[in-house]
Amino acid sequence: MFVRHYRLDLPEIDSEKYEGVHLVKIVRKSPLTLRKQVEMFAHYFQREFQYDFTQFCISDDDDYTAYLFTNRDNEFPRVWTGACCFRIRNYEDVKLSGEALQWIWIHPYFRGRGTLTEVWPELRSNHGDFRVEGPISQAMKAFLLKHNQDSVFYPAYEGKKPDVEKIKSALLNRPAETQQRTKRIENK
Repeated sequence: MFVRHYRLDLPEIDSEKYEGVHLVKIVRKSPLTLRKQVEMFAHYFQREFQYDFTQFCISDDDDYTAYLFTNRDNEFPRVWTGACCFRIRNYEDVKLSGEALQWIWIHPYFRGRGTLTEVWPELRSNHGDFRVEGPISQAMKAFLLKHNQDSVFYPAYEGKKPDVEKIKSALLNRPAETQQRTKRIENK
């Protein structure tokens, strides 16, 4: 018996167009086909973690930056292997806003194979020292404890209270692109 609910389809991608690319940035103005891929992974995320609603929809009109992950160039066929999404969040305790990694989902076959390790420096470069929203899986917690030790949010991943002043300083010193997106949100 075929039960579609449990299928995890991985669409093949245009190998030539995305050769050497392992992280594709998606925004509201990105092609519909790419936003649909992010939405598909958001549905997989919703089902796996039993959320009541999907964390991403192609018709979302708020400001976001999502990413699609690809498999390695030497693997055939080239497929989308997962996605993640950043959104602006207000931090009441420091009276500032900043980007947070809202969700991330990688196909089970590609987990533990270095996908996130490979793209993490680029995500940190693009978004600065961002918070990873919970709930955080045990695998993600282990990843953050290993790869995000310089983060002001690191104590939270250890189960401790983070230093509010360090968080405030990090939010004030985030990348210029992030600051511009934040200002647009605050001025709406």
